[in-house]
Amino acid sequence: MTTTALPPIVLRGYQRDAILALHRAFAGMQRGTGSGQVTRAAVVLPTGEGKTVVFAHPSFRGPLLARGGRMLVLVHRDELATQAVAKLRGADPAASVGRVQATWDETDAQIIVASVQTLARTSRRERLRDVRLIVVDEAHHAVAPTYVQVLDHYGAFRGTPTAGFSATLARGADDGHLGDIWQEVVLRRDILDGIRCGSLVDIRGLEVQLKGLDLRSVRKAAGDYRDHDLSDALQAADAPEHVAQAYRELAGDRQGLAFWPDVASAQVGAEAMTEAGIPAEVIVGSTKIPEREAIYDRYKRGQIQVLSSCSVLTEGFDMPQASAVVVARPTQSSPLYVQMVGRALRPHRLPVPGYGPKRDALLIDVVGASGRHQLATMADLSVTIKQVKEGQSLAEAAREQDLREAEQGWTEEEIHRTLAGERVVRDVDLFAQSTSVWLSTRVGTNFIPAGGWTIFIWPATSGLWDVGVIPTRGVPGQARPVAQGLTLDWAVQQAEAYARQVCAQTGIRLDTRGASWRRSGAAVPKQLAYASSLGLHFEAGARKSDVSDAISIALATRALGG
Repeated sequence: MTTTALPPIVLRGYQRDAILALHRAFAGMQRGTGSGQVTRAAVVLPTGEGKTVVFAHPSFRGPLLARGGRMLVLVHRDELATQAVAKLRGADPAASVGRVQATWDETDAQIIVASVQTLARTSRRERLRDVRLIVVDEAHHAVAPTYVQVLDHYGAFRGTPTAGFSATLARGADDGHLGDIWQEVVLRRDILDGIRCGSLVDIRGLEVQLKGLDLRSVRKAAGDYRDHDLSDALQAADAPEHVAQAYRELAGDRQGLAFWPDVASAQVGAEAMTEAGIPAEVIVGSTKIPEREAIYDRYKRGQIQVLSSCSVLTEGFDMPQASAVVVARPTQSSPLYVQMVGRALRPHRLPVPGYGPKRDALLIDVVGASGRHQLATMADLSVTIKQVKEGQSLAEAAREQDLREAEQGWTEEEIHRTLAGERVVRDVDLFAQSTSVWLSTRVGTNFIPAGGWTIFIWPATSGLWDVGVIPTRGVPGQARPVAQGLTLDWAVQQAEAYARQVCAQTGIRLDTRGASWRRSGAAVPKQLAYASSLGLHFEAGARKSDVSDAISIALATRALGG
């Protein structure tokens, strides 16, 4: 039987943007222009947005390896090496991928995944030659001496293009001189960006307040609480029992992850969960790979509800069915907090036996009676968010903040209706870059009026979206799908492309937000009369665009059964 090679994976919009940003950064180096060239550039993408797909895609390495040579992917943990090899092969089935780690010594491949620990040995470095492109996974670790040694050997500081990828590339007083390694961050996204485009699920936060936990008495080291001291304080406040009880009440139908400060507290936490009727097991650094893989397999099959860890799962863990995360390791480190919370934000389509479908994520924060103002919180998940109220999702907090900042000129009724979930005819941030006229039906379905047709998008499963079309003067049930299972940015683009196609076929010009008729002109009597027949009433002199949009909304609402 003849087989056809599979094409490489299709990139999302922001993934294409990341590749273009890296190419632009390296362009001066490729041309050999000037001493101010960028040769070490970083990309920050939240956990779950597919950073491995970016550096695995042939459109990234192709131009940079046009003259031959190998791409070296540096990782710092066994799980990351295994995942990187699998994802590289999955993203581009035609690629030659090898591994240099422990007993693996596949140095002839075009793409080499290697652990830093292995390449710390001179003999292993010398066997791996002709490296012309370097990728550093979890780039925030690159300040470590072993990384610097390996990077220097392969010329990262002498012109070899080097791309770093991380979800938490912090730049602050405690960043460990990351600026000495990475010359420029060429693209940065945070969790809210992922939620807004549909690549991540929304997250809602609740607190478990422990009256007996006084974080002021916990000693610190390197700017955060000392693990052992924090563990003692948590156990003294009966945190494991309180956490188990809270999980059973708040997340009983969810699979989740619990993060503790050390091995002892992770073990006690798992025992408390199990005693409360929540099957839990422990993953720590000393857990052997075969045992770890067996635990992951039981988790995938739903036999384990909660994995209890003391940092192992903060990087490289890829179990998208997790829809709850317990931060039972209060921290002042925003990067660590983001790593923990990010584990539960990947969309997941397939149901796990015994658990509900994943529509969002639940964050359970363990806090004390004092010292709370110093902790990393949900607001740290996005650089644009100032405050997230307890019980509020990140998207809701962003929506409320945007409304409050833009409320000048809004009526109190509009603000109240929008916060209550009733859409009003306003530009939505999500579609701010679009030139198309996006409107919203009375029940919140976003659509484009396209002549005699309505092109609309609506939520599917696991944070994805579908695109559909229906005659504007049709009846409910006449809608048909155009595209299904897309991230939100793709759904918006697909809907706009289809709207242009429909208008081109019917000879009608597609309306745009910048159209001159929208900026001036009062509605004519015929337009007002038609609006009145739909139950819409306007004062004389009403703007033509306002009446037109209201008519479109009424017709779309009726056609879509709203």
